[in-house]
Amino acid sequence: MPPIPTRTGHTRDHVVWQVSSYDLIALIGIYLTWTADAGGDRLWMVLSQSFRDLSAFCGGLYL
Repeated sequence: MPPIPTRTGHTRDHVVWQVSSYDLIALIGIYLTWTADAGGDRLWMVLSQSFRDLSAFCGGLYL
């Protein structure tokens, strides 16, 4: 069994930073979706943002 890490406080800082940055990205996506015009330019921005985030996650997970 691996030893229990002693730097849990430092790890907690990383988790808080990750969650708050994801919240901000989600709020930006919601704002762009709600204020989208008929041309759909902002919807494409949200779609590309989602694709970028998902590819970064999968790239980090599988590579």
